[in-house]
Amino acid sequence: MILSFICLAASMLPFYWHFETRESEAREIVFLAVLATVAALGRVAMAAVPDVKPTSFVIVMTGLTLGPEAGFIVGSTSAVVSNLFLGQGPWTPWQMFAWGAMGISAGLIRNFKIAHNRYFFSYIGTCLRVLVRLDYGFMVRDGLRAATQHKDFYRCLPC
Repeated sequence: MILSFICLAASMLPFYWHFETRESEAREIVFLAVLATVAALGRVAMAAVPDVKPTSFVIVMTGLTLGPEAGFIVGSTSAVVSNLFLGQGPWTPWQMFAWGAMGISAGLIRNFKIAHNRYFFSYIGTCLRVLVRLDYGFMVRDGLRAATQHKDFYRCLPC
């Protein structure tokens, strides 16, 4: 598990390093912060509705309009900010990576002509959302399974 977190950090750090060391204007940083906030608040506001997350839409649109780096920054930042309200856990870095990868992939396809077709865009958005959902679902399910299979878990229940 430690090796997987090291690989995760090694894959995310270059994006943050490049973003921090390049010359950028305050307008751009504030705009990305607002987009990350909108994405995070959209997730928090829709937390009660299963599988409806406007966060994915904001991240994909950021990647398509501003590029892969901005998509990654908004995706990873919105995951950690929304988890401040919904609860941090061992899944947070993986959510950051998954939503960051969603922003990167949307930013990489933005220069292709087919990416501006709304049917192709809806197909790609659906595929990206399914991948993020599968990633998150496997982690939460396996974590709950490990917690409930502990021998003292059922003794702690109030019933």
